[in-house]
Amino acid sequence: MLGLHSNVSIESFFNEHFHEHLSTISEVSKSDNGSFFIDSDVPAWNFDKITGCCFPKNSPFSTDCVLFSQKNIYFVEFKSGLDKIIDWSNFNSDGVRCAVLGDRPCPRYGIALRQRDDYKEGMLLLNFQMKASDSYKTFEKKIISQMNQPAESLCKYRLHLMAVVDCENFENSYCENIMLQMSESEAVPEMNHITKIQNALKRFNRSDIWFDQVDVYGVQDFCDFLKETFS
Repeated sequence: MLGLHSNVSIESFFNEHFHEHLSTISEVSKSDNGSFFIDSDVPAWNFDKITGCCFPKNSPFSTDCVLFSQKNIYFVEFKSGLDKIIDWSNFNSDGVRCAVLGDRPCPRYGIALRQRDDYKEGMLLLNFQMKASDSYKTFEKKIISQMNQPAESLCKYRLHLMAVVDCENFENSYCENIMLQMSESEAVPEMNHITKIQNALKRFNRSDIWFDQVDVYGVQDFCDFLKETFS
């Protein structure tokens, strides 16, 4: 819970100081290749650009955007490409086929694939954690510190951390080419990216020092949240 002594609301402060960085969910969620991740015209503050204003040199990590709704502040990070990462926890490298070897089993190739995806997943989870930490500190040290001033009343806000990923909350399908590389006798290993991200971010779900609430959404769940909260 954030306690703020100020005669203006946080949203009014953003309108006054960062008005040029007011955007939409569609824009701030756009992936690197330019495709839209979430199609929504809900107003969203581009927190990447705001962070860049606060730190012209050596900018810290930041979530993609900030949303305001009544006494709630949402820090939202969008991430696409998770459905391309494979969980190899139950993987048998003998089941991987290599086109170079004439579609014969290639355990070494399987091990290389596993190491690649383990690394990608670890870096992804670390990236989420660093953005959560740096975004909170930027908001607290560089923005809220400018707003606190003598005021008759204390206004309290709930802080939310939200990760939105391009998969849903169930065991994910795997890339077709990886499926073809695995022998028919091997069971496809189960995975749930949303659960893994929730576990990585759970330490930030502490209202005494971090956020009041941490959520990880698939695309449809996030769209439902937007409709319920901003309609």
